[in-house]
Amino acid sequence: MNDTDMRAQMLALPSMTDEFAHRLTEPGLTDGQRAIVAAELATAGRGRRHPNATTITQAQAARFCGTTIRNIQRASRILRDGEPEVIEAVRNGHLTLTPATAIVERPRHRQARLLADQLA
Repeated sequence: MNDTDMRAQMLALPSMTDEFAHRLTEPGLTDGQRAIVAAELATAGRGRRHPNATTITQAQAARFCGTTIRNIQRASRILRDGEPEVIEAVRNGHLTLTPATAIVERPRHRQARLLADQLA
């Protein structure tokens, strides 16, 4: 998949705006912000081979978004296990991947309080 096709798929993400997509190529975004976008963009599961031309691997998403596969894996866990407030804090650049990952390891009913403590 080429960069133009990947950008089109990225713009189709529900959380993506054209302004944010443009900012991916500029400095100023946190690793967490880039990783969240890349995790949403990566449509191929780990180690799976898909013949579909629109499938994006974690490696492709990492290269396109300027992050690492490890960060994408951490962001995927945050997207899967995190409360919406935690996800938004990472997406908005208020929380980095390391504390966000620690928060989502806890039960969902405790995550809002842990997030508040982290941001205080």
